[in-house]
This record gives sequence, C-alpha cells and structure tokens, in this order.
Amino acid sequence: MKLGSTLLAALAIGAAPQERLETSRHPWMKHAPGTTVAYTFTSEVGALKQEGRITHVLKSTGDEGYTVEVKIAQLGTEQTLEEKDAVPVRAGREKLTLAGRELDCTVWESKGSRGPAAATGKFWLAEGIAMPVRVVSRVEGQEEYDLSATSLEEKLSAAGKEYACVKLEGKTKGPLGEAETELWVSDRVPGGAVKMVARAKVQGNAATTILELAGVSEKK
Repeated sequence: MKLGSTLLAALAIGAAPQERLETSRHPWMKHAPGTTVAYTFTSEVGALKQEGRITHVLKSTGDEGYTVEVKIAQLGTEQTLEEKDAVPVRAGREKLTLAGRELDCTVWESKGSRGPAAATGKFWLAEGIAMPVRVVSRVEGQEEYDLSATSLEEKLSAAGKEYACVKLEGKTKGPLGEAETELWVSDRVPGGAVKMVARAKVQGNAATTILELAGVSEKK
C-alpha cells in the first residue's frame, strides 16, 4: 500500500459554482513551480516489509489549475505519473460537528486527473481553520477516501520541524481493499500532508503503511 496520490491532491483545498479559491489560500498554487515535497514510506503485510520514497514536484500553476509530477521509488524501480487539478469551486455551506465542536463549513469541489484516470474531490473548510476538516475523494477505478477531523490542532514533528496539524481519520479504499486511515495535515507543507498511517487486512494478514514527511524544498 502507498499514500494515494488523490489524497495529497485533495489537500490542495479549494472553491458556489463559478467562485474559485484565491491562489494565496491554495496549498499548492501559492507556491512556485519547482517546489518539491518528499516522503518516506514503509509498508508491512504480515512478515513482508517494503520501503520506498514518494516525491512531489510542482511543475506548473496558472489561472485554471496546477500540475504536480509524482515519483514513486521502491524495490529498485521508479514510477512517474502526472497529477492535474483545476482550481476548486465553491459548492455550498454545511454545519459539521467534529472534534467536539460545531463547525460552520464551506464545501468545495475539484476535478482533475491522476495519470489517465479521472479524479474528483469534495472538501469542507471551517471558519478559522486553514486545512480541510473533511475530505471525500475518488480516482476512477483506483481509490476512494472519506476522512473527517478528530483533532483540530495536534502537534507533530517531521523532517526536523514541528507542525500544528489537523488530524483526519476514516476509511480509504484501494487495490488492496479497505483501510482505517489517520492523516495529519498542515498548511505549512506544500500539498498539506505531514504523516499518514493506514491499517488493513490483506488475505488475513495485518497490513500497515506509514508515510512521513522527509523534506520540503521551496522555490521562491
């Protein structure tokens, strides 16, 4: 298992129809092309353990959206795919009760692609909170996510720095089945993700994937 690319893209939060999110609030588009975010991941299924690295490079931004190149390296091989997303648009408002608080949220939708597959996402942004408090996303024929906030501010150390994160929990579905997933996100990281832990059963074996931020290189 690996961190689904859709989830990282879903953290590129965004914007009633025709109203789009300002670039300065977008976790990818507020950064300059060439900005790079690297992660290490460990995947264990029973006694089998694999390690790898995922690197996201912001290739371009514009009035209509952005493009990120994703490189996944493991077992001596490297896979590269391109993610594209339009600027998200506002879809309405909704009240949610999460982490012991009632939150007045704006709902945003985005559309894009992960390689050749179509991707869609819906995100809930609460007043005064920079990152989404709920994320629902889908890559056609590949993966689905439905995560909601269980903590609105949780400290987490990664890549030598401490981040104030929103912690999201819920279910994800991918090629290996359904997993219980925890995700920590911060507006100080391009794309948003700081750490993810996913736990599942694969052919009767316990399976755990841990992904952690390894470094950020920002272009000015």
